[in-house]
Amino acid sequence: MDPIKQALREDERQEKLLEEALRVSDLLDPVRRRSLFRHVLKQVEADAPRVSTKAKKPKPTPTTEKPEGATSYANRAETFVLANKKGVTTRQVSDHIGQNYSSTDSTLRHVLDTRHTIEHRDNLWVPSGKANGAARKRPMTHAEAIAAAFERVGNKPMAAKDIFKAVTEIIPTAKKPSIDAQLVYMRRRGALVQKGDAPHGGGLYCLANFGGAQAATAS
Repeated sequence: MDPIKQALREDERQEKLLEEALRVSDLLDPVRRRSLFRHVLKQVEADAPRVSTKAKKPKPTPTTEKPEGATSYANRAETFVLANKKGVTTRQVSDHIGQNYSSTDSTLRHVLDTRHTIEHRDNLWVPSGKANGAARKRPMTHAEAIAAAFERVGNKPMAAKDIFKAVTEIIPTAKKPSIDAQLVYMRRRGALVQKGDAPHGGGLYCLANFGGAQAATAS
């Protein structure tokens, strides 16, 4: 089953179960309602992680990348400018990353001030000397790789398995669970929309905003 649809359906099922449980609790008398709540409280306490008083070894830094939200605007803006050595305008960057004009200008100036990989000359954003003289140190994020995968095919709708295959061509070490989690996150945030069904089950997805044009809404 399509992992994106599966996660969304599970969320809907859990919400319906919660609504039903609350409705039933309203029908109980006070004594039985307190008994129900005591039972629920015991389950919550049982599910909570136990805190040990013994000294614990520091946990290793997780390698799974967390889904990116609004902060990825800076990463995508920087990537777009670095890919266009002749320079791009603020409006072109705004259309490409799907952020409004004034916010895009602030995003670009933040990249200029903190990363020093881009410059603003003659009303154009261009790669800086530092960006041209050395390889980019910051690795590409999963969200950027997914966006890049769609950019390679002109935002042609793809199934989840094809998106993962395209991402591994950009980040060979990418893991399917991490990419699936990122796709679900982007779907919930509206950055990814469904546009049809895949021939062998699941949905076909594309970026909601590509080149400034809003894609079709999810079916």
